[in-house]
Formats: sequence, C-alpha cells, structure tokens
Amino acid sequence: MYDAFDDFLQRETWHTRHENDKDQFFRALETVVYNPQFNADRLGEYIDQRREAGENAQAEILQLEYDEARNYYVDAAWAVSDFLRFTGQR
Repeated sequence: MYDAFDDFLQRETWHTRHENDKDQFFRALETVVYNPQFNADRLGEYIDQRREAGENAQAEILQLEYDEARNYYVDAAWAVSDFLRFTGQR
C-alpha cells in the first residue's frame, strides 16, 4: 500500500515541502488513507526503508533535513487520518 508514495519519494525535492511536493504527497495519501489498514507510523517506516535501500532521492539528504521532512509528512498523514476517523469518513 505504501508504494503509492514511491513517485513522491523519488522527487529530488520531496524533502523541501514545496507546494508541488506537498500536492503530490497528498494525492498519494488520498489513494491509501481510506484503507482501514493505513497507519501513518508505518508510512514513516516505509520512508525509512526506502532511504536505507538507497532506492531514491532520499539517500543524499542530510539527516536533520530528512528527519524534519519525514516527521512533517507522518504528522500530516496522522492529521488527515484522524480527521477522517473523527468525522466518520473512515
């Protein structure tokens, strides 16, 4: 399921949180967030696995920059997931 984020994670600028990057992130999130198995912490683990495997643009990012971006997107995923759950949409 988390492979829906692969195109986003392969962007050279995914970690900058530019509006275009956020747009692609939220488009990917929309494809999985309604799945009852979706968990934002698992998304974070997936992002870490992709970095460790050196499979995309994440491999060259400084650790602090990586951590800030990863945490931003995991928090954003939790916010959307919680909103949907609390409003009865998930």
